[in-house]
Amino acid sequence: MRLFAIAGLCALTTYACGGSENGNTSAGGAAGQSGGGGSGDAQGGTAGPSSGTGGSDSHAGGVGATGGVAGAKSSSGGASEMGGAGGDSADGHALLLDGIDDYVKLPAAAGAANEAAFSSELWFKTSAPTGMLLEVYSTVQTGADRSLYLRTGKVCFYVYAPSYSELCTQAGTFGDAAWHHAAGTLGPSGQLLYVDGSLEGSVATVTASAFNFDTGFRAGYGYIGPNGPLTYFAGELDEIRIWSTQRSAADVAANMGQSIDPATSGLQGYWKLDESAETTIALDATAGGHDGMLLNLSFTPSPWVSPGAF
Repeated sequence: MRLFAIAGLCALTTYACGGSENGNTSAGGAAGQSGGGGSGDAQGGTAGPSSGTGGSDSHAGGVGATGGVAGAKSSSGGASEMGGAGGDSADGHALLLDGIDDYVKLPAAAGAANEAAFSSELWFKTSAPTGMLLEVYSTVQTGADRSLYLRTGKVCFYVYAPSYSELCTQAGTFGDAAWHHAAGTLGPSGQLLYVDGSLEGSVATVTASAFNFDTGFRAGYGYIGPNGPLTYFAGELDEIRIWSTQRSAADVAANMGQSIDPATSGLQGYWKLDESAETTIALDATAGGHDGMLLNLSFTPSPWVSPGAF
């Protein structure tokens, strides 16, 4: 049975439980073998497109492709030139991934991801149309869930509910080498996707995930949607935040363009990605100290690039 979303969302398709194993393909390739739930395991081989640095930096802080809040950093720390929200002064870093085999393994807090109240958000910049941004995954059972990713230039948020619920932007213009903010939230208000501070779509009936095997998070590598290809991300990532609460639209818009207090209620993990030189870990700013591991990255030159999103 196929259910079709309204108001510019991608189709939501209901299937039996199944993930993707060994989907060792590049972006847009054929799906791997069906597995046991969610969106696939972490153990596939080399895959995904390699598109270099993901484009040049953007400093203007202009509006996103949907006319939402600004995606790029304001170099002065004030309002951006295009009317979007300005960020902090331009002295932060970001992490550059090569799209070939680079990714970051982010450990979870006790209880891993919250199935009934969850939010994830980050900044990204890429010129590649497809790539994994962030996902919840499992090391004890095949599967992944609550994923943010790009597919053919669209930003998507996937939840295993246990039907496959995928929200994507109508516009496919986010592989434009500019900074953009993406956030996916799940809870009593439903499944919601925000890009550059604007709500891009929602499914009111999806209020929790049925994937409870999660043991950690992963940035820059994972499965693109249900039964999709295992894909890396080519470009820059910044300011990764995982929450054990469903963030409101006001919360997302108000805090996306600035650093936040690591002790903020519900903040489960906060990886600012402001490291430099040959640092091989991504520090978690919260008291939990769930530092991420950089895997397969080269440090000649350093993957820590400047400026970041803000």
